[in-house]
Formats: sequence, C-alpha cells, structure tokens
Amino acid sequence: MSFFIKACVEALKEIPEINSEIYEDLSENLGFFSSFEELRQTQYRSKGIITDLTSVQSIVNSGKPTFLEGWSETCVYCKMGEVILGDLKSDYKNDINFVTVDVANRYLEDVSDTLSYFDIFSTPTYIFFDKNGREIYRSVGYSAQKKELMEIFEQAIIE
Repeated sequence: MSFFIKACVEALKEIPEINSEIYEDLSENLGFFSSFEELRQTQYRSKGIITDLTSVQSIVNSGKPTFLEGWSETCVYCKMGEVILGDLKSDYKNDINFVTVDVANRYLEDVSDTLSYFDIFSTPTYIFFDKNGREIYRSVGYSAQKKELMEIFEQAIIE
C-alpha cells in the first residue's frame, strides 16, 4: 500500500463517526470497507456468488438460459472445475447467466433455503436451466466436461 493511502486510512481512523476498523481487500483490490461483512459480501458478489433464494430465482427466471453452480471454497473438485468453467463463462457470458451458490456459506445470509429449493446436497453441483427456467441438465460431483457442457449450452441458446 502506498504511503499516501496509509496516511489516508490513518486519518480516517481519527474521525469519531468512522469505525476505527477499516478492512482492505488485498486479494482483488476492491477497495476499503468499514466492516468485514461488507468486504466479504463485495468479494462474493464480484465472483458471481449469490446465496439469496429470491435473487437466484429471479436470475433463473430472467428469460435467459442459466448455469447454476453449487460450489464451496474448500471443495477441491470445485476448484478443478473452475479451470474449465472459467473458459465457458468467458465464452458464453453474453448468452447465459452464470450463478454460483456457496454451499458452505459462512459469511453471508443463510443459504439453506436456496440449497433446499434447488436440491443441492453435494459439491460441485451443476444445474442448467433453459430460458423458461426449466432444469435441463444436472450433474453432481466432479464432471466438468467442457465438450459436453458446450453442447448443452449451444442447444439451449438455439432453442
């Protein structure tokens, strides 16, 4: 952190109305936050992680095909799948909504309603919905097969 930024942070701490705890996102350079919860929520949202059932449902029912990923930070297979999914997310970002639900959410709102509604019991879980919000593909456990997912994505875009 530069000397100027450090000086600004220290000066902010001297203002009584401002919380003396200031959190800085060092992993993604998202800025400064007044609480850990605010920092964590911003980090999650920047990665497309949404846990609120109403928000997930509105994306699934948006009229655009949606790929829902049941994911966890501690899941090795989820991290392996990110290599393939990262490419697909980039290639199809204009045609498909990509939503990640943190199954082991420890920092934000309670995720149990979302997990129950979408029957997510294990990680990784991949669920693909057509533009009408109907489930057309589900995979539980590591199965991030790029060719298979591309075929499903292409078919959903055509319909």
